[in-house]
Amino acid sequence: MKKPLLILAALAAVFALACTPEERAIWDSLTPGQQAGVLDSLRPEPTDCYGALSHFSGDHNRARKIIQRESRNNPSAANPRSSARGCFQLMHSIHAHRYTAVGCSPSQWSDPVCNVKAADHLYRAAGWSPWSLTAY
Repeated sequence: MKKPLLILAALAAVFALACTPEERAIWDSLTPGQQAGVLDSLRPEPTDCYGALSHFSGDHNRARKIIQRESRNNPSAANPRSSARGCFQLMHSIHAHRYTAVGCSPSQWSDPVCNVKAADHLYRAAGWSPWSLTAY
């Protein structure tokens, strides 16, 4: 069993033990996928860019290098000379629609999950090319 699955199984066991009998009956009626969804909803939202990478579909090692170069893992990073903002330094002036496309508001650029989701939207459309001016 892979480590994340082992952790998920342990969380499920603890969650099931903490339930009332009525809650346990509901828990037992859920499929494993539904149980995983419940457990995911209990996880705290990430507060940094690296923690939000579960929302990125590309290579996480390369994404970490880009985040380090662009924002130093600071989701509130803002370039004073341009409209570049957030983990991946998306250009607010031309990428605002990407936030909307992933269920966020452009004003949520400093939310690491929203910024990473918007960056993933850009990545799916253009690959790594928006970040290719510097070597990663």
